[in-house]
Amino acid sequence: ASLELLDPVSGQPVYLFGNDTDGLGAFAIRQIPGIYDLQVIPPLGSSLPTYNEPGVDLSADLNLAIDLTGTPPPTPPNPVTAFSCCCPGGVTLEWSLGDPDYDLIQIQRNGSFLTNLPGTASSFTDSSAPQQLIDYEVIALRNSLVSAPVSCSVDNNPIVVTFPVENLTCSFDFSSSGSLLSWTNGSSSYDSIEIYESGIFQQVIAGNETSVAIDYCCQFPVSFEWEVIPVEGAVAAASEFCILDVSAAPGSFIRGDANGDNTINLADAIGILQYLFNGSAVPDCLKASDIDDSSNVNIGDAISLLAFLFSGGPAPEPPFPNAGSDPTPDSLICN
Repeated sequence: ASLELLDPVSGQPVYLFGNDTDGLGAFAIRQIPGIYDLQVIPPLGSSLPTYNEPGVDLSADLNLAIDLTGTPPPTPPNPVTAFSCCCPGGVTLEWSLGDPDYDLIQIQRNGSFLTNLPGTASSFTDSSAPQQLIDYEVIALRNSLVSAPVSCSVDNNPIVVTFPVENLTCSFDFSSSGSLLSWTNGSSSYDSIEIYESGIFQQVIAGNETSVAIDYCCQFPVSFEWEVIPVEGAVAAASEFCILDVSAAPGSFIRGDANGDNTINLADAIGILQYLFNGSAVPDCLKASDIDDSSNVNIGDAISLLAFLFSGGPAPEPPFPNAGSDPTPDSLICN
């Protein structure tokens, strides 16, 4: 048989840019887009009628099944289903067969032929995938007819990794009342470094820094959970953590805790009186017995503490109720 495309106005054959025929009677013709009349001329002596189909629209690729003998034409195969493509690197394509009798399965990448697979195949790994956004199509073929294409896309650009900081250490400097964090940078090209405490953002510093001091005031004991996150190319690294538990600073005390047992009760008032009138040893932290922060210890301190404990009197002066330093410098000892 032979194929002709006719000009629908003049009825004259038009030039075909390609006419490929295989031994099974499958024709593939190429023509510029337009509307044509199709004519299929059977072989001489076959006694088969000429087939005519007017108004064939070739504005896009078209599959036609024509049987000159009058038997039902073959139908295109169903497309594959559940098509997916993953992941960066060697991209793996997977699908389910839409029909059990495909002749072959064709893979296209970014609109160009990539490979043909057996009709029973249900996966393919593209080990030569370019590092870019890629569009894949899978087309099933049966009896020289093709299914509708099924597509998926994958971003195969290189995965950018930002390395975390290393050797993170935390300490507390009582002379400056602040946490000191230091580390080694895992990259020489950080854009910035973010500092968090207990998951709450605190500050951002330059990417080449390897330490930071963070002020704190005023209550002890206290616990910090510091987190350091470097950022490079808008990609944050994994967090590095350090936990810092800080007890009272050297010389810190709780005013009113005269006997240093971390509890303020009648025993503290008695201890003050015994020191003043019964010849008891000087307390390790005499400042704690100075209830009114007058820079000396006398019977008024014992009376003030008893009033606080039993008759609703004013609380001891700071530092109270938490440990801290004496806001009033004086000569009273505190060891």
